[in-house]
Amino acid sequence: MSRRVLSIQSHVVHGYVGNKSAVFPLQLHGFDVDFINSVQFSNHTGYKVFLLIIIEMQLKRINDELKLKS
Repeated sequence: MSRRVLSIQSHVVHGYVGNKSAVFPLQLHGFDVDFINSVQFSNHTGYKVFLLIIIEMQLKRINDELKLKS
């Protein structure tokens, strides 16, 4: 039986938080990881300047497709 995870988190281009930091350790522990980035940041929000892109419409489409397949 395979161990599968769907990880829905933020993603950063520069740095390691959200899906960028979660997927690899899960894979190292033997999980088959599918991931969806809920938002995209240019970098960690702890910096003074960052860019945020919200991916709401894509999330709705993915959710609709997953409902059709289940």
